[in-house]
Amino acid sequence: LEACVSEGLADRFSIELLGGDVPPWSVALQGAELTEWLARATPAFDAAGYDHAAWFFGSRSDTPRWAGYAVGYHLVTRYQTSHANATALSLVHTPAGAFRP
Repeated sequence: LEACVSEGLADRFSIELLGGDVPPWSVALQGAELTEWLARATPAFDAAGYDHAAWFFGSRSDTPRWAGYAVGYHLVTRYQTSHANATALSLVHTPAGAFRP
């Protein structure tokens, strides 16, 4: 969860500061595929360890490349949507648990 939220905040911060398009890794999963991987990620948030290379780089064949980035970006965007004045900068010290689905 910490890694997903950290990466999501980093991409939101970059967009807020510099503008531009959403990076492709942040939207690598959309629609039903994003919903599926959010469901898979939720129990992993509480696991003792996780495979960073699989979640973020797709090092295992059963995990899409950039899944962790897309999940994190979605979590942060969803949080910001429900907290109108929240910016990535203002959220930097928010506990990752606040972004849980």
